[in-house]
Amino acid sequence: MTRLYSPRLSSPDSSRSLLPPPSKFGRYDSPGLAPTLSLVFGRPGASVMSLPDDILLLIISYVGVNDIVALRMTSKRFAAVSNLRWVWSDALKRHVIDRNIPVPGYPGDLKSLSSKDLEIRALHATRFQENWCSNRPRAKRCFQFNVDDSVDADANAAGASLTREHPAPVSHVLFVPGSNGELIITVSGTNCVTCWEVPLSGTESFIVAESKLPHNHIIDGIAVNTDPKSEGLLAVTWIVPSPTTTGSIQSGTIEMWMLDRFHGRFVTINSRQSPHRFSPLHGLHGDWLILADPVSNWHWRKGQFYVLNWGNIHQSPAPDGVLCTKFVRGYLLIIRQSHIHLLPLHHLLSPETQTTPQPDLMTGAYLHMPGVGDAAVIVEHKLSEAEEAEWMFNPVSILMRISEGGFDVIRKYDLIPRPVLPESENPGDDAGGATLAQPPCNFMPSQTWPVAPSCANLIVGENGKGLWTETRNISTSQSTYPARCMVGFDLTAELVRPPPPPATNGTKNEQPSRGYWKFNFVVREREMYAARVGMGEVARRRYRVTTSALEDTVGRIALGSRDGKVEVVDLV
Repeated sequence: MTRLYSPRLSSPDSSRSLLPPPSKFGRYDSPGLAPTLSLVFGRPGASVMSLPDDILLLIISYVGVNDIVALRMTSKRFAAVSNLRWVWSDALKRHVIDRNIPVPGYPGDLKSLSSKDLEIRALHATRFQENWCSNRPRAKRCFQFNVDDSVDADANAAGASLTREHPAPVSHVLFVPGSNGELIITVSGTNCVTCWEVPLSGTESFIVAESKLPHNHIIDGIAVNTDPKSEGLLAVTWIVPSPTTTGSIQSGTIEMWMLDRFHGRFVTINSRQSPHRFSPLHGLHGDWLILADPVSNWHWRKGQFYVLNWGNIHQSPAPDGVLCTKFVRGYLLIIRQSHIHLLPLHHLLSPETQTTPQPDLMTGAYLHMPGVGDAAVIVEHKLSEAEEAEWMFNPVSILMRISEGGFDVIRKYDLIPRPVLPESENPGDDAGGATLAQPPCNFMPSQTWPVAPSCANLIVGENGKGLWTETRNISTSQSTYPARCMVGFDLTAELVRPPPPPATNGTKNEQPSRGYWKFNFVVREREMYAARVGMGEVARRRYRVTTSALEDTVGRIALGSRDGKVEVVDLV
C-alpha cells in the first residue's frame, strides 16, 4: 500500500519540481484571479474565466447590483457579460421588485426597455434604498431656484431689475405623479401657479407652464391628481374677497386644469362656481375630487357634485376638522381631528364593477380617538389581484400627530383587512338565515412615537416613505447651531403565511392558512436633510421653509420657502 501511494506522499521538493516555471503560467485577465490549486500537481487548472456563459450568469444572479458594476471593471470578459440584458432584468427583479422597492423611471413596460435602461433603474432604486436606510443618510445634490424668475424675465425685457425687495412666498410645492420627479408644481404669492421641469441630474430649472390669476383672486387650495394616466392634472380653487365686507367672500371657483406641454400652458377642462368656499381640497383621485367640510365629491368629468349626508357627520364637542381623505376599494376613508370614519361609496364610485363582498353587504365603521390631531397621512398598501380576491380591504396605515396631556406624539393606526369567507362559512348570519353586513377591516392602534413640539410638515409618499420636520441642534467640530431637520420613516405591511399543516392520511392540504398581516413603522435616527435656522425663527416658530413634498420613488425632496425660493434635494 505504501508503494501505491508513494507518488502522492512525496516530499514538497519533488512536487515543486513538477511545476512549470512562472513564465509558463500564462496571462490572467483579472489580477484577482490566482492560479488554481490544480497547478500544484503540475497540470493547468480551470479558473472562473474559463466557465461558460450560462454558469457565469447563474453566479452573477446572486451578486448585488453594486457588485455587478464593480465586477465589470475587473476584466473584459466580465464587462461583456455584465452588459447583457438578462443580467439587469434578473437583477431588477431579484434586488428591486422582489424586495418591494419601487422602480423609478417613467411608467411603461419593463420588457420593452434596453439593458442600459434596466441598469439605470436598478442602480437608482438600490442606491436610494441604501441611502434611505443607512445610519448616516446624505443629500447627494441640492439645487435652488427662484420662483419669481419667470415674472422678472418679462419685466427685465422692459428694463426693470431682476432683484425684488419683497419676493412672493411659496405656499405650495407638489410633485406631478408619473413624471419621474422632474415636474414640480409651485404656488407663489396669492395668484401664480407654475409647472417647473427640473431634470434629475441637472442644475437648471425650466418653466413648462404658468398661469397667473387676476390680482383680486386668491388661490385657496390646490391638489394634483394621483392617477398619472388621467387627463386632469390639477384642481385649483380660488376666492374673490368682498370689496365691502372684511372677511367675507364674493364668490368661490374651482377649476380642473390639463397640462399642455406643447403650447406651455394650463387648459381648463371643467369649472364650478359657488357663493361659498370649495376649500380645503383633500385629494384628487382620477375623476373624483374630495373637498370641503362637510366632505363633498366632485366628478369633474361629468360635472356631478355630491355632498355627504349630514347624518354621517359626527357631532363632536372637540375640534373635528377634516385632516385627510382617501378612496380605498369602494370606501371613503376620512380622518378627522378626533375620529376616523369609513364610508361605503361603491354605488357612487364604481357602480359598473363587482366587488367582494356585494355592495348591499358593505357597511362603514367609526372610531373615536383620544386627543386632538392636527396633521395626518394615509398610506394604502397595494395588493395583487389574487390577494384582493382573498381580502375584503387593502391594508392601510394612518399616522396622526396628536397633542395629548401636554405631550406631542405620532400615533399609528392600522386598518387590518378581513378575509373573504365562503358563503357556507359566513359568520354574519342571524337567526333567520339572513346575511348581516360586515365591516371590511379592523381598527387597531399599534404604536405611539414621542416627537418634539416643533414637529410639523408631516408628508408621505405613495410607497410608504415619509418625512416630518422638527428643530434639532446640529453639532460640528467648530460650533453647535439649531436647524430644521427632516426625519424619515417607513410604513410597510407584510402578509405572513405560516407553513402548511402536515398532510393527513397521505393527502395534500387543499386549503392552506391565509396568514396574518404584519405592520411595521420604522423611524430613522439621523436626519435626511438639515437647514440651519436663526434663533428668531425658533422663538417665533415662524420658519423660513413653509412647505415640502416628497417623491419616494426616485428619492427627491422639494422645499418651498418664504423668500420665494424652491430647493430640490436629491438623495441619489
